[in-house]
Amino acid sequence: MPDLKANLNSRGTKEVALAYLNCGQPELEAAVQEWARPNGFQVVKSRTAETAAKWGNF
Repeated sequence: MPDLKANLNSRGTKEVALAYLNCGQPELEAAVQEWARPNGFQVVKSRTAETAAKWGNF
């Protein structure tokens, strides 16, 4: 977990942050919340139940 959070802070992108938010890990969600504003983003939660990233779908 510390390495994932360090990666977000050192080379994080919107895509990395989105993956962290959708992984279901509260500690990573908190890290994204802290990372978002200083990097020009805002985290907005959707009301829909199915918001997780789907890998391999086009």
